Amino acid sequence: MQYRLAEAPTENASKLGPGVYGVMFELDNDQMIVTGMLGEISYPRGWYVYVGSAMGGLSGRLQHHLGPHRKPHWHIDHLLPKGRPVAVVALETDQKVECDVALRLRERFTAFRRFGSSDCRCPGHLFASDAYQPLLDSLMESFKSTGRMPRVIEVIDGSPG
Repeated sequence: MQYRLAEAPTENASKLGPGVYGVMFELDNDQMIVTGMLGEISYPRGWYVYVGSAMGGLSGRLQHHLGPHRKPHWHIDHLLPKGRPVAVVALETDQKVECDVALRLRERFTAFRRFGSSDCRCPGHLFASDAYQPLLDSLMESFKSTGRMPRVIEVIDGSPG
């Protein structure tokens, strides 16, 4: 996948530093997917957001998630190739606010148990909704609650992998 910053020229997307991100994507139909050590999980048709951190740099992590998939490394690597990524929200920060963002999302949406949260005490970092706009609005509000304005990155080629 290619992506670009909605507020800035394309070349700035390759220079994102450490931070937190949310990848929004759609599953067009119900699917059973083996998700690493979590085993087989039933994912209903709908809209999803995965919240992650990339303290080594957002650019590399986003290229990994949105690029050609090789061997899966993170839970999300099992799911994203089956969906259609539509947007990424990213916050450059050296503060570890991934769990804060996930906690705010959990106020409105149910977390998929242990998905993306094997290194923390959160119930999960993957959330689903049957509607796009409420999920996007909640994601943006969750990021804004950290006291900083996130950047929205649009996925250019959002076809399923």
